[in-house]
Amino acid sequence: MVNINIDIEVGERRALIGPNGAGKTTLFNIIGGMIGPSAGKVYIFETDVTGLPPHRRVALGLGRTYQITNLFSKLTVIENLLLSLKSVDRTKQTFLKPLTSYGHLCARAESLMGQAAMWEKRDVTASTLSYGEQRRLEVLMALAQEPKLLLLDEFFKRSLS
Repeated sequence: MVNINIDIEVGERRALIGPNGAGKTTLFNIIGGMIGPSAGKVYIFETDVTGLPPHRRVALGLGRTYQITNLFSKLTVIENLLLSLKSVDRTKQTFLKPLTSYGHLCARAESLMGQAAMWEKRDVTASTLSYGEQRRLEVLMALAQEPKLLLLDEFFKRSLS
């Protein structure tokens, strides 16, 4: 058993480094709620989230990208972004309207795509994007939810090599 205590202040950036198999992704999965810790508790923003599922942690302000890109591969760039935005919007339980009918979400998606130089790719299916563009879209989807804490799993290693 390994004891881990990480305190991160607002505005701080931290890197978790180590060899393959050291447990970096496992730690992210524990923080994100994909798996539970074998012992101890997980706190995010001074709230015990140990028993909370991932979507409840997102609602508290946790954002995440994954070691393997996690997109809706058959959907377009804008559809991926709209789903991400919808998941944290007050209208998230409304399913009978097309996503494009939510003007405020469309405006936010357009703004994000413009900032990330992805506007021209808005109607491109995610599976046809280059690997770097897929990673950029995944980060954009995480940022769309305005997280207070963003976990980037192997983002720099794979995206910059």
